[in-house]
Amino acid sequence: MREDEEEAVEALSGCGCHLDPFATLPPEERPRGKSPLGDLRHVFCPVCGLEYWTNRAGDVCPKCEKEQR
Repeated sequence: MREDEEEAVEALSGCGCHLDPFATLPPEERPRGKSPLGDLRHVFCPVCGLEYWTNRAGDVCPKCEKEQR
């Protein structure tokens, strides 16, 4: 290593910014990873009030949707 590279490594060894480039950002501005639930969203069925997670466009649960047909 050259001398200037050694100085740079020494300067960075005391901080974690080289490990986490977003460490100086406030939490609300840090990038978020993909949600473990993927595209699921939390909804309440407007017919029966069932609370469930779905990736469908409508809010009516499958049971109520079947009964409405």
